[in-house]
Amino acid sequence: MARVVVFVCDGLRPDRIAPSHMPNLSALRDQGVWFRNSRTVFPSETRVAAASFVTGSQPGAHGIVANDFFDPALFAERPLATADAGDLARIATVRGRLLATPTLAERVAAAGKRYAAVSTASPGTSRILADGAMQGDATFWSIHPELRYPASLAAEIAESCGPLPQPALPRADTIAYAARVMCEYVLPTAMPDLAVFWANEPDTSYHYCGIGSPEAAAAEAAVDRALGEVVAAAGDAVVIVLSDHGHITGSAKIDVVERIRAGGFRVANGPLSDGEFVVVPGSASFVYAHTAQAECGALAQWLARQPWCDAVFARGSGLADLGIDGPGAPDLVFTLGASEAADAHGSPGTCLFDADLPVGGGIHGGLHPRELANVLVMSGGPFRRGVICEAPAGLIDVAPTIADLLGLDANGLAGRVLREASDGPEPAWHRLETRAAASLGGHALQRSRCAHVAYIDGLARTETRTQELSSYVEEECT
Repeated sequence: MARVVVFVCDGLRPDRIAPSHMPNLSALRDQGVWFRNSRTVFPSETRVAAASFVTGSQPGAHGIVANDFFDPALFAERPLATADAGDLARIATVRGRLLATPTLAERVAAAGKRYAAVSTASPGTSRILADGAMQGDATFWSIHPELRYPASLAAEIAESCGPLPQPALPRADTIAYAARVMCEYVLPTAMPDLAVFWANEPDTSYHYCGIGSPEAAAAEAAVDRALGEVVAAAGDAVVIVLSDHGHITGSAKIDVVERIRAGGFRVANGPLSDGEFVVVPGSASFVYAHTAQAECGALAQWLARQPWCDAVFARGSGLADLGIDGPGAPDLVFTLGASEAADAHGSPGTCLFDADLPVGGGIHGGLHPRELANVLVMSGGPFRRGVICEAPAGLIDVAPTIADLLGLDANGLAGRVLREASDGPEPAWHRLETRAAASLGGHALQRSRCAHVAYIDGLARTETRTQELSSYVEEECT
């Protein structure tokens, strides 16, 4: 039975992989199996994607429907922030468990096997990766002291490796430290059947320095060095390399709540009251209503007419196609204007944004194809060599494929086993377009279906709307 090592490069755009600064990943991609048309889930955000990775399910099923979302059963006075481990603890208390569907750690334990993970991610992402892994034969180490198990190994690592490096951009020293933990302690001591390494770069450097910046290239190189070390330490294990989402460049900042209020709609500052909306802004902005359906429809129609708004989806129609219908799902979700224009570093893909990030920094969460595109490479064991798979695949397929490799219970996994990576033929697939029911604003939601799984490719805009958005984005940028 194969041993599996998963290496996650947070936020890495597939088109940024190059032998010049990522030789190890370039070699794995070229010598293993590369899923060139892999997609993440929507919203294309880290905690959403992390939960889909460990559960093999869509956001609406596992319950983390956005990095930040509103659920009055959890917090009546504010949206929940999934980067905060305390907020995630609140989910577990109220709902009975953090993630509504079983995790890989739980499936591994149920099969009598061992799970281990090392994480440099936020407390929220690390908590999601640790779900089911802070007990029994599992091993979990993160840069957050409260998320380390077992205590004996954590103490040994701290004594041998010394204190964590101070945070800096790029996070090269932190990732190097974590790679040492993985290679010198976790892999040889825990001897896991499934091991996960989560690097918080190049996502952090993309956000604050820009996708094509020197800092981003240095972050990519640091991640690649760590990958090389982990692969060497993993020996004959199967290796899966992935990113949780892509990035585009935030070219101009807008205040979504301010603009909605200026349109005559009441946005709550605390708990919802009659006639109000709660708006959680982002690349994908969520709207929750305490108001009559007619007023919710009026806001949707108004949003669809705004030059800064890209597409609007409503509960009861488009949310199912997006995979976010479930607890915490909004009444409306809309994305901000985006284009294929290149940024100052020459990286294609720009957008308007509402986030506490600098103009020119990387943005993700929306429906631009470059936000949805994620890295997915498989190497070793039964996987073929030097193969490019053109059929659509995605983050949601990683757990079923791991379950197949390790002989785990696959009940409830929504993705598919990527058999074309080993001995299966290239599967048949087709495009899906949903226009009238899915969105407002003259757009179609484009998806690709392979077997029982539909992957979101992005938005197909009318030519007129494309020109309107491009002109508005360019105008806002200047």
